[in-house]
Amino acid sequence: MVTKFSDQVMVSWPTGDSNRVEELQTAQIAALQVQVSRLDNISKNSVFVDPVRSTQEQLYAHLIAIREGMHKSLVEAIDTASSVKGSAAAGTEKSAIDSEAESLRAENKKLKYRVTHLLRTIDELDSAKTN
Repeated sequence: MVTKFSDQVMVSWPTGDSNRVEELQTAQIAALQVQVSRLDNISKNSVFVDPVRSTQEQLYAHLIAIREGMHKSLVEAIDTASSVKGSAAAGTEKSAIDSEAESLRAENKKLKYRVTHLLRTIDELDSAKTN
């Protein structure tokens, strides 16, 4: 039996058995075909990666532009609202907003009191169960 090393692959060639040699060659060719098909699949997939990546980058750039436009709009709206505060119309709006805020604060205070009272009751019930 002769052993050859080629391309870091050890190939054993039995001497005198031509059928066995053909079988080994067929198996090696089949293995190479599988590897070539895998490489083809990789190259096919990489063909689709570039257009997808470029589309993603375009969408990302578009989203950044939208976000910047939205930021500018918000800054302008805030500037406009702050300039309106000084006008008479803003005074009536401000009083309406202040009264609504005051009613919300009062409701919030009541709800916090209720939550505190409920938590205290739950703690008392838990301690009664453990005793």
